[in-house]
Amino acid sequence: MPVYRTRTESALVIFTVAVLVIYAPLETWISFPRLLSLYYLVDAIGLALLLAGVVMWRRTRITYAAVLAAGYGWLGANFWRGMALRLAQAYDAREWPEQKIVEVGSTGVAVGGAVLIGLCAVGVILAIAVTAQRDRQR
Repeated sequence: MPVYRTRTESALVIFTVAVLVIYAPLETWISFPRLLSLYYLVDAIGLALLLAGVVMWRRTRITYAAVLAAGYGWLGANFWRGMALRLAQAYDAREWPEQKIVEVGSTGVAVGGAVLIGLCAVGVILAIAVTAQRDRQR
């Protein structure tokens, strides 16, 4: 049985590629030269799941939505943890040496974290919608 591309599926894949193209280089640049730090490696795992989901979509198109949901869930949890860590203590950019971003303060951390978590929630919702549409087609 042929598998047809739905609007939701296209939206999920385009959204994921956009996240990878924007977030992966930005996070890599910010983390450089500490690319073996645990903070970067946790991000890299989530990004690898997203990349694997896109590759699976190109090759098999069977279980890619579940892998993308896992990747977005992983990244969302990581963003939540990072935001909570920074907000639980008095946020001081000087405690994060060699960062290449400007000091944003606790409001900036909260807003930035909320945006990133929201983007991950959109990815999870799209992945669940694709899976639900596939189940209805069976």
